[in-house]
Amino acid sequence: MTSRGTTTCGWPATTPSPTTTAPRLATRRSGGTGSPGFRPELSLLALDGDEIASFLLSYVYPADTAATGVREVWIELLGTRPAHRGRGAASALLAAGLSRYREGGYQRAALGVDAANPTGALRIYQRLGFRTERTATTWACEVPPH
Repeated sequence: MTSRGTTTCGWPATTPSPTTTAPRLATRRSGGTGSPGFRPELSLLALDGDEIASFLLSYVYPADTAATGVREVWIELLGTRPAHRGRGAASALLAAGLSRYREGGYQRAALGVDAANPTGALRIYQRLGFRTERTATTWACEVPPH
């Protein structure tokens, strides 16, 4: 597998460890790669030949930086296709992403995760220094028919 990205950015040695934050509403934050927050230069793909094996999509929200004074990268999507799991692709992409963030002067990386995720993702995040910062509860209801 090879890793593909466009520029180098990263994680300053003087900044605190990255932390995990609660998930944000998809409709509020995620607009896909067409979102103004999407940063292709901080995002990565792991390829197996011509096939995408794993991906990391990074986003930066200037309003958050203005409000907090902290340059944060939000990892909106990190995934590995089932046939490629267990080979270290997600770990490698996340570690490479953290290096890009450090080199780019970012102070913090965050992501949201389902605490019941069955893929082993939580262990990857913990191994790379992510810690639970807060938890959230999702509320839902059935929409009644007419």
